Amino acid sequence: MRVIAILFSLAVAGCASQANINSWQGASLSELVMEFGTPTGETTLESGRMIEFERTVFIDGTSYTCYRRYLLNEAGRVIEERLSGSCS
Repeated sequence: MRVIAILFSLAVAGCASQANINSWQGASLSELVMEFGTPTGETTLESGRMIEFERTVFIDGTSYTCYRRYLLNEAGRVIEERLSGSCS
């Protein structure tokens, strides 16, 4: 029963995160690093730089990973963001 409650909480938190998407529009890479730490990945695309942050937490022996991806324009500002996995 406890596992079900935890999974439900994570699902609700994930939905809440999706509701806040675009909250980082216009932010700089420095602001992202201050909030999420060192990026775990970076890719150069035609449309800009994609920066990725990955965070894993362990709850009762189960791991939950959140992936945050931000597309930065030429000025280094967020123009798009995507969340996947277990984000809260």
